[in-house]
Amino acid sequence: MSFTYGICKLPKNNDLLLSKISDACSRLETKLNHINFSELDITDYNKKYINQMIGTPAGLRNTTRKYAFVLAWALHKVEDISKITFLDYGAGHGLLSMLAAELGLGKSVMSDIFGPSMDDAKVLSEKLNLKIDHFIVGDIEETINYIKDHNLNVDVVSNYDTIEHIYNIDNFLNNLNKFGTNITYFFASGANGDNPFIKKLLVKDHLLVEFKDKKIVKGHKASDSSLAYIKLRRKYITEVFKDFSDDELDELVRVTRGKRKDDILKIAEEYKSTNTLPAEIPEPTDTCDPANGNWAEHIMNPFELNKKLEKFNFENTFVIAGYYGKPKKLIKKMAGFIFNIYTRIMPVKQGLILAPFYAIYGRKR
Repeated sequence: MSFTYGICKLPKNNDLLLSKISDACSRLETKLNHINFSELDITDYNKKYINQMIGTPAGLRNTTRKYAFVLAWALHKVEDISKITFLDYGAGHGLLSMLAAELGLGKSVMSDIFGPSMDDAKVLSEKLNLKIDHFIVGDIEETINYIKDHNLNVDVVSNYDTIEHIYNIDNFLNNLNKFGTNITYFFASGANGDNPFIKKLLVKDHLLVEFKDKKIVKGHKASDSSLAYIKLRRKYITEVFKDFSDDELDELVRVTRGKRKDDILKIAEEYKSTNTLPAEIPEPTDTCDPANGNWAEHIMNPFELNKKLEKFNFENTFVIAGYYGKPKKLIKKMAGFIFNIYTRIMPVKQGLILAPFYAIYGRKR
């Protein structure tokens, strides 16, 4: 298995770690190739999701490369990986944690707000004969309480495609120190709004969930709302407040885009008392599921996120422009190679214009 994305920027002076990650990827790929996911006792949602990711040889290879990239940066300052506790926050199917377990980290911990995903991850990890030490169901408060109750001290927190779904970023980053005494945080996100091609797709997805009802089909995630978000916000308001005019309702529904049910009702109550409304969120299409606060690929500025990490006392923070894998089709492979060269030679800010994802690193002591 070839670890790198060709000219992917990797941590310097840690060839032993990179070699171990490469070997772990090879072992995990072999195990995954021997599993028939359709026969596993997991949800249809994760059968569909996992098959989309690793259902082809190219998909499996690019997925393991992606997670190898994440672990390489997340662990590059760790002296002894066999002694650390690794938390995959927002783990979903858990493949990142499983690669971490295959790598031989001291303890691997998964956390996700969607309970069935943790059940599925447990089934899959057992099938792969990989030890995941803890499966946590809940948001950040539940995760912190579990860690405290089980006397865990998390050393490294990492994830891919999680940060863009977290409802309250400031609250999350401010509470990271409660996971452990010395925290390294490395995360990557495909919601790269600096890339115009990706942003076009993100905006399309935003508009779909905001204005169009979802059909419940096989593989639907049970926690996702099927009603259009704009309709759901109106529904929550009218269930509690009966006296708003249609114009007032329209304004409340508009300014509560990107808000969870509890905050929507607070805003409506405040408006009823003071006749004042908050400003609408600046990103014109960004929206979240009002039922649970799950953002629909929240477009954020990675450099602003980096500043937030520094604000919450993280040190040695930096932003990385991500790289493309090696797709099967020749034209996509050639385009990816060219984009990777551009990303590598340009400053990060310019490199993000063609990068498929961004990543951010920080340490808190």
